Amino acid sequence: MKDVIKDFIIEKDLRRTWKQKIGHTLCLFIPIASAFAGFFLSPAIIAFLTGSKLEDGYNPSEASKFAITLIFFAIPAIIIFLLSRGANPIMKIIVKDEKKAALSDSL
Repeated sequence: MKDVIKDFIIEKDLRRTWKQKIGHTLCLFIPIASAFAGFFLSPAIIAFLTGSKLEDGYNPSEASKFAITLIFFAIPAIIIFLLSRGANPIMKIIVKDEKKAALSDSL
């Protein structure tokens, strides 16, 4: 079992190209960047939703800022998760190898 995991780690490192590494980094960066955008845009969004005027001293509550930031983080994170669910066929190989190992152990 440990050999299978070691082979997976080595094989995964060899198979990843620089384009894939950049893509994976961007997939991590997008939800974080949108959360920052949500935090800085939250006063304007809350003023728009409540119908109040956005003035220089307008400061919404921390709970509402947190809620907007959470929404801005969660939506891209969920979308990226749903789009990348079937993106790693190596995991399927490991499951097949584990099943083969379990079958050979039972024989």
